[in-house]
Amino acid sequence: MPAQHNVPPDMLRSYERMLESCAPPKRATATLRPESLPRRALENVVTFAYGHLHVMRAPQNVVRDSRQRVLVADPAIPAVHVLDPKSNSSFRIVGGPGRRIQSVSDVDVDADDNIYVADAARGVLLVFDPQGRFLREMGTFHGETMYDQITAIAIDRRARHLYVADGPANQISMLDLEGNLLKWLGQGRSNTRPGELIRREAAGAQQFNYPTDIAIGDGYVAVLDSAGTRVRLMDADGTLMGGFTVQQSAEDRAYAIGIDRRGNIYVSYPDISSIRVYSAHGQVLGALGYAGGGVGQFLGPEGLWIDDANRLYVADTKNARVELFQLASAE
Repeated sequence: MPAQHNVPPDMLRSYERMLESCAPPKRATATLRPESLPRRALENVVTFAYGHLHVMRAPQNVVRDSRQRVLVADPAIPAVHVLDPKSNSSFRIVGGPGRRIQSVSDVDVDADDNIYVADAARGVLLVFDPQGRFLREMGTFHGETMYDQITAIAIDRRARHLYVADGPANQISMLDLEGNLLKWLGQGRSNTRPGELIRREAAGAQQFNYPTDIAIGDGYVAVLDSAGTRVRLMDADGTLMGGFTVQQSAEDRAYAIGIDRRGNIYVSYPDISSIRVYSAHGQVLGALGYAGGGVGQFLGPEGLWIDDANRLYVADTKNARVELFQLASAE
């Protein structure tokens, strides 16, 4: 096999299997502090931890596919981990200098378990099959990239739509899964300088201001906007329906959002190592977690995702792991 240049010695090559380093997840025996859980939203909490410190470095975003595999974007390597707790096996798609992927900012999967990776450095999306084999590149037009920097992606698996947030361009696009642009959602703020933010109240009804995450709900889409300080809701056609602030102090800069089967919105706060739960109208329902390395504790949690079984996956970034919680059923 040819020598690999500019790749840390402990990193695997693209598509190389890693069978010995992913132990089965262990069921937690400790319990969470009752006051840390929104009682109406969470019950029968079951926690798992995926990965070891020498496998993950700083997991940033997480998603689960139909095979129950957990996919984790780990930009510190950079790589996408594909962890299969059922078969006690895993592999990862590695990026970096000299590789197809230069950086990893987000990951999602479609209904066929194809893997979509956002490359923030190149401003493109790369698609791999479920085994990690490259399929195609998306997000270019006549050789030019469509995006300044991809800050988030989300796939509506039923509608087969791909949403892409471009933070610096203050814009969100809707594509089909072949990469064809269907529409631009909202009106981007084209009159701001790169990196310049505007006040929330100055963003118009159909405008975004540095969107950083997207979550798919039942009939609507939630966008973490204004550089992590408010949530905006759109209908299936991309019309903005409303929103609410999620910043209560200077440390409340949110990173990611997810939507459970009840329509509640979960928001991660890395600086305070907690996850807050809101109703779709912006009412605070409760909070989950506190700083630490134990069960139900987080250190700088960033990405989160909720599957169709109402299980919450949290990228516990500074603890270099993913935690899993069973949420209350929607019935």
